[in-house]
Parts: sequence; C-alpha cells; structure tokens
Amino acid sequence: PTTNPTNGVVLYAEGGTAKVRRANGTVATLGQGVAGARYIAAAGASAAEKAKADFICDGTADDVEINAAVAAAKSEGGGKILLSPGGFNLAAPIAITGNKDENDPRTITLQGCGTQVTELTAAANVNGITITDWAQANISDLGIFISGSGIGIKSIGVNDVGDNNVSFWHSSFRNLRINGGFVATDTVWGMELGMPWRSTFENIEIEGCRNGIKIINDSTMQNAGDCVFSRFFVEIVGTGGYALYVDSIDGNMNQNTWVDFEAGTNGTGGTGIWLGGAAGTASQRFIGNLNLEQFKFGIVVDNGNSNVFDCNYVTCDTGQSGNKMFVAGSDSYNN
Repeated sequence: PTTNPTNGVVLYAEGGTAKVRRANGTVATLGQGVAGARYIAAAGASAAEKAKADFICDGTADDVEINAAVAAAKSEGGGKILLSPGGFNLAAPIAITGNKDENDPRTITLQGCGTQVTELTAAANVNGITITDWAQANISDLGIFISGSGIGIKSIGVNDVGDNNVSFWHSSFRNLRINGGFVATDTVWGMELGMPWRSTFENIEIEGCRNGIKIINDSTMQNAGDCVFSRFFVEIVGTGGYALYVDSIDGNMNQNTWVDFEAGTNGTGGTGIWLGGAAGTASQRFIGNLNLEQFKFGIVVDNGNSNVFDCNYVTCDTGQSGNKMFVAGSDSYNN
C-alpha cells in the first residue's frame, strides 16, 4: 500500500485490481466507468462527482493525486486521466514522462471539462505541467493559472537509446487557456517547449503573462519541430516580453506551421515574433490571419532562413519612437 500523508488516501492492490481507500474509509476501484481511465474529483466538486471518482482531492497539493493516477496509468501501458469540474491546486507540477523509447511510449491523456470549468492553479514559481522522456501526451480542455516565474507547460528534451533527443512526440494540446494573472512584474512563460517533435497544438489562449511561448532546439543530434500550431491568441503584459520566441541553440528548429496566430501586448518594449539562435531558425511558416498589435518590434529574424510571414494586420506601439515592424539579422536570408 502507498499512503498520501497529505490527505490519507491509500493506494493498494486486491486480487490484482488497483484500488483506492479514501480518508473517510470508502473504497473505489481505479478506472471505474471509462475504459483505461482514472477519474479525479476536485475538492469543490459535487457529491455526485466525488461518488464516482477514483481519487478525491482536498485542495492542498492536488498534484499528489493527479500524479498518482498518471503513474498508475503509465504502469499499465498508458491511459486517460479525467479531471472533474472545479479547481485543483498544485504544489508541484503534473509530470508526464515517456520511456525514452518510441516503441513503448505509454501514452497519457490528461483531460478536463473546459478551459474555465477545470482549472489548475500552480503555486507561485511552480510549473503547471512538465513533459519529458519521449512522452506521448494528449492534454485538453483545461485552464492553467501560473505566477511568479512559473511556466504553464514545460518540456525538456532527453536522449533515447539511439541518441535522438526529444521531449514529446505524436502528442496533442487542444482547448487550453493559460493565465498569468496580468501581473507585470512576474516573469512567467505560458509555454516553454524544449525539443518538441511531430505534434499538434490547437485553440490555445495565453493571456496575462510576461511572455507567451518559447520553443527551443538545444541538441546537435537532430532537428526538432515538424509541428502544427493552429488558432493561437497570446496577450502579454509588462516590459520587454515576447509573444513567441523560437531559439535554435545547437540544432535547427524547423518546419513548424502556424495557422491564425494572433498576439498583442499591454506593456512596452515587447516583441511579437523572434526567430534566431546560434544555429538559426528555419522554415517557420505563418499562414492565415497573422495579427500582431502594439509591439515595439513586430517580427525579428535574428538568425534564420526560409521563414514565411503572411501578415493580415500588424501595428507597432502607438506613439512610441524606435518602433520596427520587420528586423533581419546579418545571418538571415531567404525570408
């Protein structure tokens, strides 16, 4: 048996079946009701929702129950983690990890009931969700609140047995709202994605954060990218932030497609899109409605080539001197 000291939840096996004993003495079989799923009820969920839950959170360190469900699903080859309506408080990130093996990824699905129905609130300076080890993750229908230096979703690339470097692949991120609370002094990033590969992102809002999205290729072993980002809205606050920052540090971040990317800033000195890095960022294609509003610098290709920007509506910071909509570095070409 495994006991959570925070709320008294006990996980144990009975006759080969995984079960949970709650602090009130009631017992439930894990994954009841939906094939391959664990259902987790928020502390503020209704009695009806709690009655059918595999885990019931108490509003303190709810990441313990969620991560226990993730670990249980992974141990069985993968599965779904379903979150009830309500708020979940995180003292540590929800951690989704693969097996560093593309032939045995242990796919995890983390799904809520809507961006303003199921909400994850991370403690100050704590990341909401972390992904690594060649994970396959499907994350959808959630709101994530971050503060301080926290990151809504962070991924970290690692080497597999064949010396390829990836954080996640064949994954999906849909219907998400990441909120930084509109605190101008915080340094939060909505997403910081190291070594993403062959995945899709759709219908995502990042608002009230100092910075929107950072995407990093930091491996000489292989290029990262081959992703599709569709229907993004990013609103940043504070001074000198970035709505989108793509950094090819060692290898090349390339072949990402951006459809309907819209960003604006409520602060000063901000940059809409920055592409660069020591190795250069290539083949980012922005199509559809590329909207950028009120930035000091609109589109900056500091180092890169073969990037395409199909602009619909772009404006610089009203009344400010030194604005530049398009900036190309000395090593940039064919954009």
